[in-house]
Amino acid sequence: MSKTLTIVLRSGLQENEDPLFAVGLTRAVLKAGHKVNIFLFGNGVNLANKEKPIEGRVRITGRLREHQDWGRVGDQLDELARMGADIATCHTNEYGRGTEAEEYRDGVKWGDVGESFTRFMLTTDVLLSIGH
Repeated sequence: MSKTLTIVLRSGLQENEDPLFAVGLTRAVLKAGHKVNIFLFGNGVNLANKEKPIEGRVRITGRLREHQDWGRVGDQLDELARMGADIATCHTNEYGRGTEAEEYRDGVKWGDVGESFTRFMLTTDVLLSIGH
């Protein structure tokens, strides 16, 4: 019988490897035939939006930029959604970070604690909170 894992991802890019761990775990759980919900919360909401190219002068070196870009998981979130993951973001956390009006990645849905997270909680078998 299929089970459902809900991940609350509270870390974003550049903080640590939490998003990479969450993506890898989600991929493995989906491939095993189970369901996964991901709720982007706290700094995790920064993963919800489509990335924009940086225009103008960039003050970091190419080497540092390559180092920082290794942890980008946006395209992987899109892939996980295509595999069946249900991914929602917290618009209240986005508002607090000034990103609520930004365009979401294709696999991410607008969400909130009152409806989206509650729905996830009512349908989950296992809850895992990842982040600092």
